[in-house]
Amino acid sequence: MNAHIPVLLDPILENINFSNYPVIFDGTYGGGGYTDKFLDNQAIVFACDLDNTVKPNSNKNLTFANQSYSEYIKTFEDNFFDVIVLDLGFSSNQLTSSKRGFSYQNDDEIFDLRYEISDNFTPAWKLACGKPVENFLPQFWRKIQQKRRFRC
Repeated sequence: MNAHIPVLLDPILENINFSNYPVIFDGTYGGGGYTDKFLDNQAIVFACDLDNTVKPNSNKNLTFANQSYSEYIKTFEDNFFDVIVLDLGFSSNQLTSSKRGFSYQNDDEIFDLRYEISDNFTPAWKLACGKPVENFLPQFWRKIQQKRRFRC
C-alpha cells in the first residue's frame, strides 16, 4: 500500500453492511486504501486499476485486474455486486511522480501529461496538438487563459 489516503473512506465504511460478507467492486484500486478496509471486514472484493504500476497484496478474498473499471465491470452479470466504489481522479502518488509527466518539481522532469510510464507512449499534448512540448505548453496556457474553449 502507498501513502495515498482515500478521502471518503469513513462514510463509505459506515454505509456498508459487512455482516453478510458483501461482494464489492473497487474500480480504482490505487494504493488499496478502500480494498484493504473492505478485506479487513471480511468482504469479497473484485478490484481493478488502469495504472499498470499498481500491484495489490495477495488475499484469498481479492481478485484483481490491471484494466479500466469501465471494461472490467462488463465481465460481471448485472446485480453481481452489493457495493461499487470508484475513487475517481489522480492520487497524490501519481501527481508527484516524475515518471508520470504531471510534475515539474525537479529540473529533469518533463510536464507532458502522459500518465503512462512505459517508453512506448504518446503524450497527451501530442495527441491534442501534435506539437513539441516546449512549443505547446506556453501556447496552451496563454490560450486557456484567453478562451473558454481551447483549440490547437
